[in-house]
Amino acid sequence: MSNKKKEFTINGIDHIAIVPKDLEKAKNFFQLFFSAEPSTEIIEDQNIKAHILPMSDKKTDNTEAKLEILESTDEEKSPIKNFYLKKGGGIHHVAVRVSNIEKAIDFLKDNKIAVINETPSKGAHNTRISFVHPKSTGGILLELVEKKS
Repeated sequence: MSNKKKEFTINGIDHIAIVPKDLEKAKNFFQLFFSAEPSTEIIEDQNIKAHILPMSDKKTDNTEAKLEILESTDEEKSPIKNFYLKKGGGIHHVAVRVSNIEKAIDFLKDNKIAVINETPSKGAHNTRISFVHPKSTGGILLELVEKKS
């Protein structure tokens, strides 16, 4: 491990992403449970449609954790479709907010942690994202999220 100082902060859970076995049933349940209409966003370069719900009754700001219900927009080229076929649905990833995604990626690489995409890509809700490879985390896909200013 490197002795390089961590030059970014982790600011909590941004979201938990799921790939349900029954998309409509999941959307209906979580819409009822969280008493909220989902916002829907398509992330074209990933072939994903995300239905996003706040996971809090406090809707005063944009800092609460969210639930992302994911579906594929391309049956042949989607990591979501591959996940569904391999695992049959479930929790896809956990996302944490970071203050500076480039510094977070550099810190991970300096510590020999495998990062899937070393250059951040566009995420939902005006964010930049990167993923940490599950082989470095004990099998959990971790997403780093930086809110754009």
